[in-house]
Amino acid sequence: MIKKYLLVILLFSCAQTMAQKVNLSFTGGYMVGDKFDSFYEDDSYYFSKVSDGLQVGTGVEYVMPTNYSIDFNYFFQSTTAPTTFSIDSSRAFADFDLTLHNVVFGFNKHLASDNGLYDVYGGITTGILFAAISEDASSYDASSVNFTWGAKAGCNLFLSPVVGLKLQTQLITAVQAMGGELYFDEAGKLPGLKTKSNLYQFSVLGGIVFKLGKQSQN
Repeated sequence: MIKKYLLVILLFSCAQTMAQKVNLSFTGGYMVGDKFDSFYEDDSYYFSKVSDGLQVGTGVEYVMPTNYSIDFNYFFQSTTAPTTFSIDSSRAFADFDLTLHNVVFGFNKHLASDNGLYDVYGGITTGILFAAISEDASSYDASSVNFTWGAKAGCNLFLSPVVGLKLQTQLITAVQAMGGELYFDEAGKLPGLKTKSNLYQFSVLGGIVFKLGKQSQN
């Protein structure tokens, strides 16, 4: 929890030091679940799902005079991964706790209204996913670090010169995040599993955006 507060303070400090046209946002919304599986032999495999649920995030964005922007965002989700195993034709079930930390950098294009009331944008992203799973019954835990890429689109609707509402949809793809280092195999009961799967994180977010620093008109 302390690390999350320090991250927010760091984002705010970075935003204050930039020259002008800086947006600081806080968001929350719904992330759609994803399914994946891994096979060792015909009778040894697992099938799992990352449950959908709440995703929260914060970010800082610098908008250049050309209406292009660069941003840095952090998204967090604590969810579960219900998993079915087949081990030598004997089936079992476990419900893993799964934590996802996405650190994302983006490049965007903005289309702002002349009066500054709204700002439509879209862009591409890249970053790193820090994922960790655990299961109390077996005392099993594992973690992984994976490259991500994605895309997003959204709109800022400003209620005043400095405060607005943010709506955003995004897709973050973690390349080969499931499998490999991050086994879903109940404390290594299937050590031969090597199949890796991409993890697709599609989310719909809403929140608040603040304009910081000196704001110029488009």
